[in-house]
Amino acid sequence: MTRKLSVFVAAVLALAACTEQPELGDALSSFDSAGVAIIEYTALPESAADLPIPAQPSLQLGVVEGDPAQEFEFVASATRLADGTVVIADAGASELRAFGPNGELRWTAGREGEGPGEYRNIEWVRRHGDSRAVYDRALGRLTVLGLDGALIRTVNLRPAPGGLRPHVLAVRPDGSMIVRAQQMVTPNIAPGVHKPVGFIALYSSSGELADSVVSVGGREWALTVVDGRRLLAAHIFGREGLAAASPQAIHIADSDRLEVQSFAVDGELRRVLRVAQPASPVTQADIDAYRELRLARESDESRHPRIRREIDAAPFPETHPHLRQLYTDRAGRLWLEEYRRPWETQSRFDVFDADGIFVGRALLPDGERLLEAGPGFVLTRRVDDLGVHYVRLYEWQEVEQVTRISGT
Repeated sequence: MTRKLSVFVAAVLALAACTEQPELGDALSSFDSAGVAIIEYTALPESAADLPIPAQPSLQLGVVEGDPAQEFEFVASATRLADGTVVIADAGASELRAFGPNGELRWTAGREGEGPGEYRNIEWVRRHGDSRAVYDRALGRLTVLGLDGALIRTVNLRPAPGGLRPHVLAVRPDGSMIVRAQQMVTPNIAPGVHKPVGFIALYSSSGELADSVVSVGGREWALTVVDGRRLLAAHIFGREGLAAASPQAIHIADSDRLEVQSFAVDGELRRVLRVAQPASPVTQADIDAYRELRLARESDESRHPRIRREIDAAPFPETHPHLRQLYTDRAGRLWLEEYRRPWETQSRFDVFDADGIFVGRALLPDGERLLEAGPGFVLTRRVDDLGVHYVRLYEWQEVEQVTRISGT
């Protein structure tokens, strides 16, 4: 166990011994011969309190019609600044828009194109010190903006070894970047289920590969032959290698296990977090529900027989994954999004602090997706039945909780 974790556990045990606050969970903590902290939860208790996300947002941005600044084409990302400003990346409009705490437009930046300050496919916007960092997946480019949205610099990332396109996960204070590079799957593979390989790397502030850090798998794909055609599609209920990063840490997991490995940025393994939980089996009812979902999404009924044949030919795993995605928040906490079936619409998270200590659960309003989290707030995206995009800010007062850990 790391010294920081040991001190934390000792303090928690001492506090728990003299309080009557509810117990939030039991974990076994140990360390291996290399000094890696191992935190194993036998279960996450059902009695643990959810994070108190309010029923109503304190701020909503987005309109069906009216204020043009709040008519979004496709909200890809949003970030909240220290002064309460919310910066939204509208990938459909290739534009950044900053709104004050009362919803007033403060500045806009960007347009479609490939020149400096222009975008093709904005993936995310985040705080970067006193600046804003914007990543464009299509261009493989990082753009840094000032407080008022003015362009400071752009960085074009060089391809990773093997020609893999880099994808920025986090920007460090010195401008260097934590990057994921993933192998692509092509239709010339053999029939069956395939999982491409990839890795996490450090890139310099000038966009050059500096060092490979750790390997990580990609998303499973399945190639089937239907009616003499080779069909390549994401593996239904398939697994995926997950990764999240902050400027100080890298977290990776495979969605079929409730286990997250946390590394320092130099690739040193620092912690393994495990939760014992049985996998949910893939049932015939799940397959039938998936088939009905696919058919409902296809308005041309003449295509329904082909869709049925494709699903009948598709391989299905025996169990569902455990995880859907990993996120890190401003406090270095890790948000583990539970896997949800394709027809399920509510996002649930198990939240752990920077030391791997279980904080509680977070349940987002139905149909909303997490854009950013921080102590006492979440930013979400909601898309209504008309396809209108909204960004919602939920705020609450955080209360320090007590977690008991059993050492071994």
